Amino acid sequence: MEKIFYADLEYNRQKRRSAITLSALLIVVMIGSASIFMVKQDIPFSIFFLLFTLIPILLIPASFKNFPVDGKPVLIIGDKEVTVMGKTVKLKDISSFRATITLPASKLDSENIKTLEEFRNVRPHEDFDGDIDIFYVDEKGKKQTLYSHVQHVVLAHEALIDMGIKKYSMLFSIKKNVVKSEFDFKTHIANERQAENANTSKKSKTKQLL
Repeated sequence: MEKIFYADLEYNRQKRRSAITLSALLIVVMIGSASIFMVKQDIPFSIFFLLFTLIPILLIPASFKNFPVDGKPVLIIGDKEVTVMGKTVKLKDISSFRATITLPASKLDSENIKTLEEFRNVRPHEDFDGDIDIFYVDEKGKKQTLYSHVQHVVLAHEALIDMGIKKYSMLFSIKKNVVKSEFDFKTHIANERQAENANTSKKSKTKQLL
């Protein structure tokens, strides 16, 4: 049974705006620098800065691709394959994945570290959004990565584990501080499945009695 996850649209809009603003500033700086060297008749440097302008120009369409706001699913987890923004990878080709949750920051670094430690051994709330990075080997044998930012990242993390991916990690970050989760997700998933099976059995017995 497929499990579908969507992007945080507000997060993606903010990322788009930031990328476009940064690109626009870089374009202005590059063109300004090229103009200055043109006035000085330093043609090689003028050409260099004009060519460098292509980088921020290319960042604009990339931001639209990497941060979609169309409301379509960005992550679809099936029984034997995963689809990330239209790219499908088979389970057998996936080597590992990583989930990253960025927590709100405090002004005091000591409080940030304390917060991270509190999350180290607990299951995070399901409403958190975060990044899912899936590492796989393509048909040419090259290592590749699929990136996505999804809502309910904890559920996506557990769905990928339940799918059968053995190597995984969940990270919590606040600014430059990062801790790795030590929570036993496999046991949690097993307990959840056992509880679901028990409920199903009870419903089945009730129907038989009726």
